[in-house]
Amino acid sequence: MDLVTSDTQGINKYDFFDSDGLDKSITGSLFSAAASIAPLFNPVTASIYSAALVGRELVKAAPMLSGMIDGLLGTKLEESSLLNRISAYG
Repeated sequence: MDLVTSDTQGINKYDFFDSDGLDKSITGSLFSAAASIAPLFNPVTASIYSAALVGRELVKAAPMLSGMIDGLLGTKLEESSLLNRISAYG
């Protein structure tokens, strides 16, 4: 999200929405973590937000879980491009 600051600005290392750089400050990292867990402290949004976080992580882990189940069952299924595409969007 380069909407707040661009990568060439010096203040970009404090932009907690933009986390793709290697030179992030401790302050930016702390604000990013605080912004990501803040909805969990609101009783109205906590259950919905936590369910969305769990769902997002399950979607990202779908190809790995599929491979584990295939290994446990002894089957050799081909890698699903649909699962990989959904994981990439997650």
